[in-house]
Amino acid sequence: MGTDYGLTINDAAIYTNQAAVTLTIGARVATAQMMVSNDGLFQGANWESYTSRKAWTLTEYKPGTPATRLVYIKYQDTNGNTSGQYNDEIILDVTPPTGSVSIVSSSGSAARRLNAPVTLNLSATDDVSGVGGMMLSNGSDFAGAGWQPFAASTTRTLGANNTVYVRFRDNAGNISPTYSASLGSWKLLFPFIIR
Repeated sequence: MGTDYGLTINDAAIYTNQAAVTLTIGARVATAQMMVSNDGLFQGANWESYTSRKAWTLTEYKPGTPATRLVYIKYQDTNGNTSGQYNDEIILDVTPPTGSVSIVSSSGSAARRLNAPVTLNLSATDDVSGVGGMMLSNGSDFAGAGWQPFAASTTRTLGANNTVYVRFRDNAGNISPTYSASLGSWKLLFPFIIR
């Protein structure tokens, strides 16, 4: 048992992209039971044996509702004394970011030569947690590509097909569809969500 009462969701993470989370629960010595709820009034909640870790499901996200989710807890010791309530919050973001990419060449036809660097203009938005990163590749499989901080502009050398592929990730871990650009035009390549 811990030394004091307390609750954290997903080890005090700010964001999650799933309603299924893990609670870390601290309690004073001689704590026997706990009651956990998504509702501050504990409606429908029941007492259960104290445990320091518990799998939990947050209230599902519905469009138009606040993204912040709270979990509440209270304790009862071996003498039947009940504590006040404690809580923690986390932001539930289940929607991936959207974006675009275009290729801007300052060297005209020189950009069509293999290995000629071009400038990429990138745009991405996210409704809750914000855009956290991007992944760029010369191939649609993103083989060998890694995540990097989002930037609105970057320079890149294109491959033989003169095409670049990009996807964006928000701070909750949701990944956008894949977008591509070929020397000045962009399109949505795979119109589905990759998770």
